[in-house]
Amino acid sequence: MNNKKEGIMPAKSQTQTLDFDPSEHAIALVVVNISNYQSIVSKLLQKLVRDKHVPSVYINLNKPYDTIAKNMSKDKIDPNSIIFIDSVTTIRDELKRAENCLFLGHHQNLTDISIATSEAVEAITSENKILFLDSINNLLIYNDHTTVLRFTRFLIGKLRNWKCGAVIFVLKEKSSEDLIKEISQATDIVIDYGGEE
Repeated sequence: MNNKKEGIMPAKSQTQTLDFDPSEHAIALVVVNISNYQSIVSKLLQKLVRDKHVPSVYINLNKPYDTIAKNMSKDKIDPNSIIFIDSVTTIRDELKRAENCLFLGHHQNLTDISIATSEAVEAITSENKILFLDSINNLLIYNDHTTVLRFTRFLIGKLRNWKCGAVIFVLKEKSSEDLIKEISQATDIVIDYGGEE
């Protein structure tokens, strides 16, 4: 049975963004190029977090919490309304703590990410919630293809049990082509922004 939503894949322009009702708890794989990556991430966060006020968890595997929070503030998104799981920032002192962020300090250990994700998602009491995973490619730095695929499928299964929607970002690169095909089979929506700006 194909449960892909019709008419959403591929996105033709930046104005055609992820448009699903958070109460549907859809899981979306969003494929972007390096040239439009930051712009697309920003627009989706603005739409779902700022405009629709969907309680969110943001797993950052790409940039440190401080950088993401500053970028969100520039886009008029309140970073305090999001629970972050930061696997980039290395904790060297007590000053790096934030009430809304779980600092893991690495993304080699997928079990730690899974446990932190469970804690964060289960802390949100709202029926409508969404998780942002930024991005799958960074997991491939320290983990092999099979491990990343297994982790992503496990996470998608957990998200469905939690009735939590998700936006999973992946950069369109030669090294991630097979992973995109395999993960897309487990998602509800695939949006391919290709090189669109």
